[in-house]
Amino acid sequence: MADIKNNTELYVREYIGVGEEKYSYHWQEKNGKLITRWDNAPHQQVKTFPHHKHYPDGTVVESYDIRLEKVLKSIEKKLGEKQ
Repeated sequence: MADIKNNTELYVREYIGVGEEKYSYHWQEKNGKLITRWDNAPHQQVKTFPHHKHYPDGTVVESYDIRLEKVLKSIEKKLGEKQ
């Protein structure tokens, strides 16, 4: 878990094995309210299966294979938009 400068938290899970890669990047407010979660768990049927993104209203959208560096850049961009 990483504390983000705007009083939010980012939970990072990555697993890389032989022929297998799993990830989940869960960004939330301190009170536990989801902001965005990127993951590749095979539980959502989207065009970019298994890669997808969750929003707090329950919406699930297409995403792509993403890594921590791009997640951090996305968070940085969203934080810049709020200033």
